[in-house]
Amino acid sequence: MTYGKMDTMLIVYISVLICLLSEYVRGQYSDSRCHHTLWSDGIYEYVTEVKVDCQEGHVTWNAPYGAIRITMQLRTKKGSQFQGCFLATASVAKAKISLEKVDSRVKDKNKLIPLVILNEKNYRTRKEVCIKSENSQVVLYVEVEPNGKTRTMGKIHIDYDIERLYNRLTFDNMEDCQPCSENEILNAYCSSDFVVDGSMEHVSHDKELQETSLHLKIDRIVRQKTSRFRRHLAGGRRNTDVVISPSKCGITHGPGQFMFTGRIRLGKAILQCAPFIDEFEEIKKKALLSGTHPCQLK
Repeated sequence: MTYGKMDTMLIVYISVLICLLSEYVRGQYSDSRCHHTLWSDGIYEYVTEVKVDCQEGHVTWNAPYGAIRITMQLRTKKGSQFQGCFLATASVAKAKISLEKVDSRVKDKNKLIPLVILNEKNYRTRKEVCIKSENSQVVLYVEVEPNGKTRTMGKIHIDYDIERLYNRLTFDNMEDCQPCSENEILNAYCSSDFVVDGSMEHVSHDKELQETSLHLKIDRIVRQKTSRFRRHLAGGRRNTDVVISPSKCGITHGPGQFMFTGRIRLGKAILQCAPFIDEFEEIKKKALLSGTHPCQLK
């Protein structure tokens, strides 16, 4: 049998269309390296693998059915320890998010440790969930309860954050509530997502989240990764910005001018170091004289 030119073009077109549709159905659809959008393929036993290695991003699972396995890894500095954090929301879906770990008791078998259950009543995680890496990865196993509405209208959205742990500033994130040393203050000044000068307007506590919110009046913005903080203008509208610290650190309102440094994680400004400005000026002077400053100090 011979084919004409139009028949050959039609066959090629159909073949390409089938390939595209198969990729769509299998859910292997990604907006970018950091942000992934998936659709289920209708097979409940099927597990979709998702690998993420950006500092931050999200995974959106539309019409969820079956399960997905999200593997967090570092893009650079392979083998280094890191902390993976996430926030999750579910719409028209019931889901369980577990940490997948190697079961040391059984060879070649993993175990699931439940972390979060999402349903109509608890449709989102108010507090971020953070896990330190093992074997250079953090693996989340997300499974949904089979449901007709979920397969057509459901959605699960997970925002993630990956931070390499290379010193006490990153490793503990103030979890040990110890004051920053002079070297840590200099490193925080040079490497933090934000460095701002200002004072505390007031302090509030959230018992459920176990967080303390420091409401700040910002006088000077030294550096910020995103346009989050706004400088307070005399006589103008009173702007306050918020940084977060663990409640167990017992931070209370105090007078004085501070330099606040920290990191933006999952939409929140997490405090790292907050020396008095006069204290930082003395540390800066010593570092400039000794030539030990890790970056240009303004």
